[in-house]
Amino acid sequence: MNRIATRVLAGTAAVAMLSALGISAASAATATITIPGRIPSSPVLGTDGSVIVEGAISATASVAGTVAFMVDGTVIKGCEAIATVPSGTSFSAICSGWRPTVATTVSLTATLTPTDTTIAKVTSAPVAQVIGKPVNNVVPNEPISIYVDTVNGSSTPTTLVSGAAGSAFNTTTGCLLLSQFQQGQQIVFRVYATDYSRGGAPVTGNDATMNIKIAGWDTPVAMSYGNHSGTAFWAGFINTGTANSGKYSGLGTISYKVNLTLIDKPAVTKSVTSTVTKFVKVLNKKTKKALKVNGAYVWKPVKKTVTSQVVVTPAVMGRTISYDPALWAATASQLTLSAAPAVAAK
Repeated sequence: MNRIATRVLAGTAAVAMLSALGISAASAATATITIPGRIPSSPVLGTDGSVIVEGAISATASVAGTVAFMVDGTVIKGCEAIATVPSGTSFSAICSGWRPTVATTVSLTATLTPTDTTIAKVTSAPVAQVIGKPVNNVVPNEPISIYVDTVNGSSTPTTLVSGAAGSAFNTTTGCLLLSQFQQGQQIVFRVYATDYSRGGAPVTGNDATMNIKIAGWDTPVAMSYGNHSGTAFWAGFINTGTANSGKYSGLGTISYKVNLTLIDKPAVTKSVTSTVTKFVKVLNKKTKKALKVNGAYVWKPVKKTVTSQVVVTPAVMGRTISYDPALWAATASQLTLSAAPAVAAK
C-alpha cells in the first residue's frame, strides 16, 4: 500500500509541477519545434563556389531531445543529431558551419526527436533561406572589386526645381546620389575599383582603361580616373534629353555594364641578399676524406651569402573585366530615366 501511495503522490506532484510551469498534462505529450524566420548567420558564396560566410541555423523546441537540420529535405552533414540545451522555458539547438554549394533559395526544416520516447517526433514548418552571392568578385577567381553609383551632374536644368511635380528626384543640386533621373538631367557614373592581389591597391588610370556600355546607346561612356574634391575615383557622364535631341532618351531601366581593361604589366621584383648557414663534413687534412670521431662524422658550420629575387608587385595580365550591377541590385535601385513633367502654360 505504501509503494502504491508513493507512486500516486509522485504522479500528482508531476502534474502540479507542470501546472506551475503553465503546461497541462495533455500538452506535455506533444512537442513543437520552430526555426526563426532569419538565421543568425547568412551563408555567402564566392563566384567560384567557395564559402565565404558559413551559415548557422537555430531551432527552438518545447521539450529536450536531438534535432536533425535539413536543407530541401536532406540532412546537413554534421547536424544529424544536435542535442538541445535549456533556453529559458524552452530548449534550443544550433547547426553551425552549414556550407551550401549553390547561390539560390533553399527550404530549411528541423526534426525534433524528444528524449522522452513517449513523445512523437515533430518537424518544423519550412523556412525559405536565400544563399547570398557577393559582388566583389565580378568574374570567377578575379581579385578585382568594383563598386559603381550614379549622381546627377552640374548640367541639371534649372527648370527642374527640387520637389517639382511631387517628384523627390527633381533637383538642381549637383552630385546628389540618385538612381532615378528625368530627361534633361546629366547622369554621372562613379566607379571605385580595388585590386586585392596587390594588397587592396586602387585600380587607377596607370593600371587600366574603363568605359561604360549602355544598352541601346552606341557610344560608350568614357571614364577617367582623377581627383574629385580630394577623393580619387573613375568618373564619366552621359547627357539625357528627349527623342531626336542627340542625347540619351530611352525611358525606363537603363541597362549598363562597366568594362575595366587592365594593362598588361610585368612583375616588379627586387634583389634581396641574405646569409645562410650550411653544415659540411670536416675533411682529414692528410687523407682528404671525411673525418670521423668515435665512428661519427664531424661537421662544421659554413656561412654563405646568397642573393634572390623577391616579387614586390605581382605581374598583371592584360584582360577586360565586365561588371553588371543588374546582376545584384534590387529592381527599385536600378538606374532609370523618366520623362520630364510637362510645364503648365502660364
